[in-house]
Amino acid sequence: MAAISATGEAAQRAAITAEDCCDRGNENFFLLRTAEALADYTEAIRLKPDYANAYHNRGLAKLKLGRTAEAIADYTEAIRLKPDFVEAYNNRGFAKEKLGRTAEAIADYTEAIRLKPDHAEAYYNRGGAKYNLERTAEAIADYTEAIRLKPDYANAYYNRGVAKRKLGRYEEAIADYTEVIRLKPDHAEAYCYRGKAKYELGRFEEAIADYTEALRLKPDCIPASSGKLFAEKALAKSAAERPSVAASAVGAGAISAHGTGSGGGAPAVSIPSEKRQKH
Repeated sequence: MAAISATGEAAQRAAITAEDCCDRGNENFFLLRTAEALADYTEAIRLKPDYANAYHNRGLAKLKLGRTAEAIADYTEAIRLKPDFVEAYNNRGFAKEKLGRTAEAIADYTEAIRLKPDHAEAYYNRGGAKYNLERTAEAIADYTEAIRLKPDYANAYYNRGVAKRKLGRYEEAIADYTEVIRLKPDHAEAYCYRGKAKYELGRFEEAIADYTEALRLKPDCIPASSGKLFAEKALAKSAAERPSVAASAVGAGAISAHGTGSGGGAPAVSIPSEKRQKH
């Protein structure tokens, strides 16, 4: 009986295909059993050395485990086996960006876009890479294209808002943060940095309201707590320096010269900058 059982087990192992191993790896990956998924993809590659999808998926598992350089090697092998593998280019670009190889990342995202011109995520990722290289206007263009392709892309709106605020385009940034909030009402960072953009425009009361909502959603949001404090101080100062009705005709020019009138804008403060969202 033992011999029969051993023979049966051998036959069962022989019946398992590379595709079976890859499917099992995918199941493990989505169940967050990443180490098991990695082993499954490796077995799929052993059974089928030219299995591009298994190399790609193993790259995903390695990236999740922090083995970024190894992930890049797997994506590269997937591309060698399947030169038009769009997702392998996009994901290799993301991995390269994590290692600071930003120019190479942009090249990979660009190739993904060439192969699939409607790839919203590749535009989004390329926009982030360009932003990191201070190519802010180009980043905005890529985020805009990502939004055109995927109109409910909340992260693209958020990051475009980040880029526009960096260029001093505060009203446009506010519009983007507002759209993020419409799509994701619990997006604390969008409230926080919409508040900061409003602060920069001297709209202190509105800024305080946004910072307050950000803190309700995320009580440990330090930029919101510090931003609210600055906005409250600025509002108090503005109210204290506002001329009385009787004195306004005489003193308005001097007040305007000091920048404390309604058009004077906000005093300079240091509030932590927001980070762009990762896809």
